[in-house]
Amino acid sequence: MKSMERRQQLRNVAFGGDWSEQIPIREDLRAALDTLEMAVLASADEDPCEGAILTAVDALCRGVAKGDRMARSWREASAIHDQGLRYAALDRVFKNIRSGVGLAAQG
Repeated sequence: MKSMERRQQLRNVAFGGDWSEQIPIREDLRAALDTLEMAVLASADEDPCEGAILTAVDALCRGVAKGDRMARSWREASAIHDQGLRYAALDRVFKNIRSGVGLAAQG
């Protein structure tokens, strides 16, 4: 819902061009990455395959080279029982996904 409100705000911008249409796409991308980052950090206590997290994984991996493999890797890493190993595996997959969507150098 927040995304739709933001898109409506950006439609009201007086400037032309397609830059304003890219803003909500980048915001959605950043929100999905933030969701995964928080899932990695909380993976010792919370299920990293909870619905909203998998929705973010699938959205980020859709249309990305090797995206199917990255999404599958997230699910496999989530199933690791050892908390330290699970965290390390999820973090590695997260970095691959972030790189896949073109944000490897960003926080």
